[in-house]
Amino acid sequence: MQSSNLDKIYHDTLSAARLTPKPGILEPGRIEDLVVAYTPRSEPAARILYTGILHSGGRAILAPLSEAATSIVPYKEPGGLLVLHDDPRSLRLVTLSEAAGLLGVETVVVGRRLHPAVEERLEASGAEIVEVEAPAPILALAAIALYWAPKLMGAREARYREELEHLETALEWVEERLPHARTPPTGDSITIASYTPLAKPGAVYHHVLEGGPPPVPLESLPDLRLPRTFKTSTIVYTTGVEEFNYKDILVRLGLRGPKPLLIRIDTDPITAGFYSMLAAGLLAGKLA
Repeated sequence: MQSSNLDKIYHDTLSAARLTPKPGILEPGRIEDLVVAYTPRSEPAARILYTGILHSGGRAILAPLSEAATSIVPYKEPGGLLVLHDDPRSLRLVTLSEAAGLLGVETVVVGRRLHPAVEERLEASGAEIVEVEAPAPILALAAIALYWAPKLMGAREARYREELEHLETALEWVEERLPHARTPPTGDSITIASYTPLAKPGAVYHHVLEGGPPPVPLESLPDLRLPRTFKTSTIVYTTGVEEFNYKDILVRLGLRGPKPLLIRIDTDPITAGFYSMLAAGLLAGKLA
């Protein structure tokens, strides 16, 4: 994809995210033991919002739809449920919303326009629906998560909000600091995306864009065994604050084969997930 097209999709997506109304469930004083649930492709956004809540001193539970429906929502006091989705026909979304409605749990569902049959059942269960229309809906959810993050404690709040003011230039910022993000691995090798916790959104987004094997936690990568006939290359999504904890693993990986392509993000821990997604988008030459 031409760089100009990528830039336009990014800016149009960011504009859509910025204009998405914030639901009352996330207003100050109302975020208490919030359940943040997600579909597979919306996990990056859910993780970013979850990190923001934790770093604000709040409490939250992060879970995929089915786990939230069967093991979390039925066993907690009535409170809030926020669902970020990229699956307009998901039956698991219906199951979770109906379970929450029966238990009196306030539910907000955020994502692409739902299939009419799914929308009807969600409305019947009492869920509030927030539609997100953007050229790159998965990235839009991640940007929304940044904008909706609660107020942080101390001096970080001002610095964080200042970072948000500069998201317009974030794609350019990543490209300048990670020039190798424009030169993805070549040849017929299988690319394995690995990650440290704060950068998992980038690895998951990489998988969404490129397919291939599911992403692997960096600490599990040395134990990964593939058939000898497979040619593999490795990309590691990490952050500056986490990299030191994984030096031993990075050294082992370098000794046993080609060094992995390291995508290191040095930003606020909350925005790091979003920037890692932009790096994945540059590697793939597309956004979704």
